[in-house]
Amino acid sequence: MEPYIVVGHSLGAVLLRCVLPRLSRSPAACFLLAPPSRACFFARQLAPRLPYRLLTGEMGQLLADEKFMQSVPVPQCPTWIYAGTGGPSARLFPIGDEPNDGVLKVSETHLAGVPVVLVPAMHTYLMNSRVVVRDLLERARTVVFRGVPSAR
Repeated sequence: MEPYIVVGHSLGAVLLRCVLPRLSRSPAACFLLAPPSRACFFARQLAPRLPYRLLTGEMGQLLADEKFMQSVPVPQCPTWIYAGTGGPSARLFPIGDEPNDGVLKVSETHLAGVPVVLVPAMHTYLMNSRVVVRDLLERARTVVFRGVPSAR
């Protein structure tokens, strides 16, 4: 069987983490782009509001639930997190002056034992970042082709 990698962005990264333990075969590597790894500030602030509840449904409420977010498994394969730092940094911005991607604080992406790659990009555009694509491809080649003779 061929090795494979998985990549998830934002909510997709949360869903990916939920599904990984149920797969019959683990991926060679997991790449999480702007993943909420704990109940994030904006979800907690918006969860009680009707428009947010209508637009995001159950998943929007779960993103604001610390107990749920702590229950989401950490991938058991080599994993990297890409966190954006292109968001506003100002005392008057709701997130404050902590590094962020405009939606998530960098600290809200952290998972114990998982390296974080900081990228100067906004949340929505992190997946289009050349920095992310180049780094992800290099890491994937290293992990997937490790020990495979001239597979490239």
